[in-house]
Amino acid sequence: MKNTDSNNTVKKWYRLDNAAKIYPATATSTWEAIFRISVTFKDEIDHEKLQIALERTSKRMPSIAARVRKGFFWYYLEQSDRKPILQQDVQNPCMKMSEDENEGYNFRVRVYGKRVSLEVYHALGDGGGGFTFMKTMCAEYLGLKGTEIPPYKGILNCDEPPKPEEMEDGHNKFSKFRINEKRADKRAYVIKGTREPIDVVHIVSGTMPADMIAKKAKEKGLTVTEYLAGILCYIIYKVQADENPRKKRPVIILLPVDLRAFYETQTMRNFTYFLLAGIDPNYGEFTQDEIFNEIRCFMRKNLNEKYLNAKISKNVKAERVPVLRVVPLFLKNIAMRITYEFAGDSRNSMTISNMGRVDMPKEMAEHIDKVDFFLSRSRFTNVNCTVGSFNNNMVINFTRAIKEPYIERAFFRELVNQGIPVTIESNREYENTRLDENTSSHL
Repeated sequence: MKNTDSNNTVKKWYRLDNAAKIYPATATSTWEAIFRISVTFKDEIDHEKLQIALERTSKRMPSIAARVRKGFFWYYLEQSDRKPILQQDVQNPCMKMSEDENEGYNFRVRVYGKRVSLEVYHALGDGGGGFTFMKTMCAEYLGLKGTEIPPYKGILNCDEPPKPEEMEDGHNKFSKFRINEKRADKRAYVIKGTREPIDVVHIVSGTMPADMIAKKAKEKGLTVTEYLAGILCYIIYKVQADENPRKKRPVIILLPVDLRAFYETQTMRNFTYFLLAGIDPNYGEFTQDEIFNEIRCFMRKNLNEKYLNAKISKNVKAERVPVLRVVPLFLKNIAMRITYEFAGDSRNSMTISNMGRVDMPKEMAEHIDKVDFFLSRSRFTNVNCTVGSFNNNMVINFTRAIKEPYIERAFFRELVNQGIPVTIESNREYENTRLDENTSSHL
């Protein structure tokens, strides 16, 4: 698909994928959903070579190197011939992107010392596409420095043109419409605290041995995601109980699922769905092991292709209603905002996004010290969490919109109490507290 501007310059444009359409509709003048992926090299970054790698990767991946535009009926993605520009990193990352920033693109690449960070507006794609962009750019960068990186899954060849299948809408392509799953109908408990101004985000990172976490999870018959979600669910459950509210809310953990594990696709766009696992305290008191069992049973039932297809079919079916195709965008936005309010973030207490182990060829991995990622602060949930592993180092990042760090403090103390050494870092130097004699901290 193409359109032409006033200077007769031909530009390609794409419809937003089904999962992406909620993001522009729910963005505000000061907030939008952004995720960040960071790679820390062992040597100082050569800005000139990284700039070249950025330009080459941007041409190869139009799904990320794009701008979100507003049409009469829908938002859409537009490609640009402008060169994206490296930026200096900042203390408060993942802030809303301005239209005059980075040549109008809805992504940015920031550099500080040995660290390069990619920040992506979620309307462009999910973590799967984001990691492909980051690994491809890092491979290009190392190639320019003289290290040849062999062909490897998740690293694109920038000498090849983009493939049409990389831009496909996976939700639309794979929905079967056999049955449509109903959405959650109860508001979840919201972690309370002193809300910070919109331009302030607290980031607390814990680094620990990945094999020790995997061993603890296996001992309880859980996956790593289930184990971490269970601990956080129990902590939030106890926090609400201590508040002694007259009406108890469900404690729900939102767990993103990468649908690429269930369908054969090369899409670089959004292809994720979200499961809501947790407990309702109105049924009675729960031990931590009981919560582990609740989450394990929920995931065993729902984490399969049939149930997930029913869930994505619900969204795709709503989009295909004929009358909606001719409804102006401003009316669609109102409807989507109302839907987001009643069936979006208000239905979970926290997000945990686990990207799993970051896989790279050894020629590339030997130049990299650390890989991690995190989410921007949310409009409704005050604390969110991301997990990723590289070279047996698991990094768990908390993004907080409130001043009080009591959730992440309780979480990391629980891991330390279970014998797992944790090193804590924060983007706030003044927040200093020792968690344990085996734990260094800037929390």
